Amino acid sequence: QDQPAAMAAANKNHIRNGEQAFQKMDKINAELFTLTYGSMVQQLLKDYEDPNEVNIQLDKMGFGIGQRLIDELLAKSNVGQCSDFRETAEVLAKVGFKMFLGVTGNISNWNQEDTEFSLLLDDNPLVDFVEIPDDLKELKYLA
Repeated sequence: QDQPAAMAAANKNHIRNGEQAFQKMDKINAELFTLTYGSMVQQLLKDYEDPNEVNIQLDKMGFGIGQRLIDELLAKSNVGQCSDFRETAEVLAKVGFKMFLGVTGNISNWNQEDTEFSLLLDDNPLVDFVEIPDDLKELKYLA
């Protein structure tokens, strides 16, 4: 089997695993989740006043949450061992994001060493109801 066909088959499998994992997960109201995240960011802005400091706090929180979500993904999904970092990225985009947010992501912008990529969400529920004022343009609300 040629490599593009194998990647397409793996991608379909990841999408199917994401759908199955999403169906098994307990659900919360999307608006409640979105508003809770927005309220947390708003409180950080009140506490730190500097958007750059808020970005640092959001990055720290996101890292910790991400580690816990990966543990949950591995424990509750039918994902086997990934063959390489590219497949790991696809699993996160197609299974992990579907499992926790109900959306799938797309991977792009790989660096030459295949150690960094961009994960893009066409439909991100965390940006519903969000308007960032001009004076907070440095804020990385969802970086």
